[in-house]
Amino acid sequence: GTWPYLGTSASSSTAGTFNAFDSDTFSTANLGAKVGEGFDFSVAGVEIGGSITLLELGGYYEAVLMQSFALHDQILSGLLVLEDGSTMSIPWNDDIVLHNVSDAFDTDGDGLLDFSSGFDLDAGFSNDTDIKFYYGPYIEGLSAEFHVGEVSLINVGPLIQDKWEFNQTLDVYANDFALDYTGDGFDMLIA
Repeated sequence: GTWPYLGTSASSSTAGTFNAFDSDTFSTANLGAKVGEGFDFSVAGVEIGGSITLLELGGYYEAVLMQSFALHDQILSGLLVLEDGSTMSIPWNDDIVLHNVSDAFDTDGDGLLDFSSGFDLDAGFSNDTDIKFYYGPYIEGLSAEFHVGEVSLINVGPLIQDKWEFNQTLDVYANDFALDYTGDGFDMLIA
């Protein structure tokens, strides 16, 4: 896509890690020199043309922005806030039994237990951003093209073609963040 288009793919593993990776090419260039000859002429209004390339030498570079995000070590637990302000974790897929509710937790003495529930998320989030540079020389040789009007009659080569690629990575940003979030759920009254 065009800059700043960002395409994202994501996956989740059984270890509870969420990964998203994104990359976008934001700068490319090709520099080269050709040894060859092209020709164009017209016969009775029909264009005839072509080219022969003996050798083309050049170099290229490409810069790619890469970002990797990961959400890991997720611990999501339920949270119960009772009428007296005390809190307790809610075990997933398990029952909660409170004994002597009116004596222990009913602070206003009305015989009802007010409570609210929510969740508590503890996780880590990481961001790794790099710019990767690809560069190198290339060589192409022995190619020919011949056309009459818009019809290509011959298109051969290059018969010699090679490209050497080198790369270098520049670390722009890498950090891990602790995520600690407690969200409100719903309030209830049990009689």
